[in-house]
Amino acid sequence: PWSWLVLGRPVSFYYESPTFGQSGCRAGQCASEVLAIGTPLLWWAGLIGLVYCLYRWVLRRDWRAGAILCGLGAGLLPWFDYQ
Repeated sequence: PWSWLVLGRPVSFYYESPTFGQSGCRAGQCASEVLAIGTPLLWWAGLIGLVYCLYRWVLRRDWRAGAILCGLGAGLLPWFDYQ
């Protein structure tokens, strides 16, 4: 999960490697994959926004920034248990 924040490694949701005749494969071997790859410009802008939210929450005690960080943490922090 550490590398997800900087697009170091995409998240693989699904991967299958069927052989000829399975799942519509018409070649010797096929691959089917679903990846979560973000758009780099939007992703890096989001990281800048995350740092700004941390600044607002820690130094300015802005509850709205804390709510955004809480939502992000709820989605990301559970994955650190499966490293």
